Amino acid sequence: MLGVAQVGKNTYYRYFLTDKTQTVRLRFTGLINKGNPSVMVKIKGHKIWPETTKPESYDFKEQLTDDIGRQFITLYPDTRFYEDPDCLYAGFAQDGGSELCGIYIGIECGYGEDNCAFRLLVELFDTVEDEETTEIELVEPE
Repeated sequence: MLGVAQVGKNTYYRYFLTDKTQTVRLRFTGLINKGNPSVMVKIKGHKIWPETTKPESYDFKEQLTDDIGRQFITLYPDTRFYEDPDCLYAGFAQDGGSELCGIYIGIECGYGEDNCAFRLLVELFDTVEDEETTEIELVEPE
């Protein structure tokens, strides 16, 4: 996914886990001379959009700089269960309903930037050692 964030207006994505055993890796890359965005990730069973001004709204945050043009955030199953125990039931019926573990992603521009461009890739691994990855398509929320 190629995207743009603007000052004061974060860009958001969400991904619902349907397999609780997979490892999820977010690969976040800034585009040359297009700003230094940061990415924030929240793992939750209900909707919550990450914002820098609300540290409780994100579990992980990575800022790109001119020196670091790419960041990875790896979400192992154990990490997701720790951040939100409902993720243990991701995609499976619980108490007569379905609990979805969501990965909520917020991207914002660095301080003093009007807008910034980025590339975000979500990769799924069946195991930690798995060399094969599956790319998935992110959907912007309505």
